[in-house]
Amino acid sequence: MGLYRQEGIVLNVETPSKGFQWKFKPPSMEKYHQLARVKICPVTVFHSIWKMVDHGENISLTALQ
Repeated sequence: MGLYRQEGIVLNVETPSKGFQWKFKPPSMEKYHQLARVKICPVTVFHSIWKMVDHGENISLTALQ
């Protein structure tokens, strides 16, 4: 019962003998993870800025770099 955030949610299910984990991500985050290791694109910058906002950080070019 978590809040849906920009990056998605993780569902953990445990039984007495096993544990399972599923990750649910919006299409924009899937695209981000596909491209983040290849090149810097607008969606990478967008998600990085929103992460800074979520953490209460000061938004600046220096902080983003």
